[in-house]
Amino acid sequence: MDARDYLLNELKEIEKWEKDQKGLWFWERLTRLPFKMLDRFTPKFIQEKVGVLLDELGSYIQTGGQYLTSEKSVFQFFEKRLEGELASLQIWSAFRWKK
Repeated sequence: MDARDYLLNELKEIEKWEKDQKGLWFWERLTRLPFKMLDRFTPKFIQEKVGVLLDELGSYIQTGGQYLTSEKSVFQFFEKRLEGELASLQIWSAFRWKK
C-alpha cells in the first residue's frame, strides 16, 4: 500500500509539472521556427556535410584530439619539411655542447 501512495503522489507532481509546461509550448515553437526554415531552404548535401563536421568535432572533443594525430605521421611531416635545417641544427647542438 505504501508504494501505491508514493506512486499516486508522484503522479500528482507530474500532472502539476505538465500543467506548468503548457504555457511554454508557444514560445518553444516560436524559437524553433528559424531552424525549421533554415532546414527547409538548405540543400541536402550541405546538411550532410554540416552533420559530418559536427560529428567530427564531437569526436575530437570526446577524445581530446588524439585520433587526429599520429606520432609517426607528425615526425615524417617534420622530417620532410625540415630536412636540411635538422642536420644543421644537430651539428650546431653537438658543437655547442662540446665547449
